[in-house]
Amino acid sequence: MPKYCPLIKEKCKEGDCAFWEESCQVFSFMQAIESKFANEDEDLEEAVIPEEIMKASEDKLAEELYLYVKKANASGKCRDDEYGLFDKFWQSKGIDTALDAPDDAHFKMESVGEIVSARLEKERFKEEKAKLPQLAEACAKWAKENGLKRITKSDLNAFEIENSVNVVQDIRTLIYSKANALLKDMQAK
Repeated sequence: MPKYCPLIKEKCKEGDCAFWEESCQVFSFMQAIESKFANEDEDLEEAVIPEEIMKASEDKLAEELYLYVKKANASGKCRDDEYGLFDKFWQSKGIDTALDAPDDAHFKMESVGEIVSARLEKERFKEEKAKLPQLAEACAKWAKENGLKRITKSDLNAFEIENSVNVVQDIRTLIYSKANALLKDMQAK
């Protein structure tokens, strides 16, 4: 039986306490949590990382991951890591999960993922930038049809939803600026 209650910061009142049921429920709860976390720490095992992964350079692994993602995205239905493609790639290499990997392997996998993400983002930006004039014009026409004098960020969100447009943030900002300029020109005519 505890002598001191951390809740009321004085001597335990035992049977007079709302948390007393044959024993102090606060302490029972704290002990249960403590033992649960202690057991979880014992159950964790580090994943076995294949030697070929540890010996391979980050650039080589990044190229393999990039090709894996491009192949999976060939249908155009998913973008980058939308469906956990990075994890699926590592599983195909014999690594169960990135979370229980040793620190050096986890760092390497994260680094490879960042390299590939940056490359995919750069490619996506390039592709979407080519569509920028058409998207800005379509957005300005949409705004005019809806009686808008100026396009707000919320209006741009509505345009994107109605027209199934999904672009990176930088392109979104450019559409916003260009569409507002085009709308202004349309209203001046």
